[in-house]
Amino acid sequence: MSNFVPRSQAIQRAAQILAETVRQQAEMTPRQQAEAAWYPGHPLGSIEAIEQAVIERRQRHASLIARRDSEQQVTTAA
Repeated sequence: MSNFVPRSQAIQRAAQILAETVRQQAEMTPRQQAEAAWYPGHPLGSIEAIEQAVIERRQRHASLIARRDSEQQVTTAA
């Protein structure tokens, strides 16, 4: 008996896990994410540095979403 699943099922399950992980992270504060990500020897060094990186990443993401949305509004209006 084989423990393998069809490739399409494996991809679908991986996508579900990724979506759930992203959802869980989105519900966390930057501090909570930083505390969860920190380990001794982390390249960013401290929880505070990781927290700042999370904040900056969220700001970049929000900026990209806003730009995409404004471009879609221009395209729709044209």
